[in-house]
Amino acid sequence: MQRDAVYLSDILSAAADIREFTRAASFEDFRSNKTLRYAMLHALTVVGEASSKVSAELKERHGEVPWQRISGVRHRIVHDYSGLDYELLWQVVTVFAPELAEQVAAIFSAEFPDLDAAGPDPGQARGQLRS
Repeated sequence: MQRDAVYLSDILSAAADIREFTRAASFEDFRSNKTLRYAMLHALTVVGEASSKVSAELKERHGEVPWQRISGVRHRIVHDYSGLDYELLWQVVTVFAPELAEQVAAIFSAEFPDLDAAGPDPGQARGQLRS
């Protein structure tokens, strides 16, 4: 399904943002810098939302990815924002997100060998595939 390519690309783009945000940041920066924290939380929200929209068929073929847990992180950020565990979220952005990016990149290459994961402008791609 072509829409899966867009959602996987969204995950990869948000994961790249997370990698950029964490490159020179420490946990203390994450905890104390509201702008940095909001940027990372938004990127995690994008990852969770995109993963929830990946087709059931693709999820079944790639059961090694904890799709439901990824969506659960998004749900927690959006609905329980005042009770977030920043130490756990730091682990998510520094350990889990890079691992997920590797998995999703491999899935993208296997499922869509003729497409570039970066693709065209994300807004354009979504408009073309979702209309």
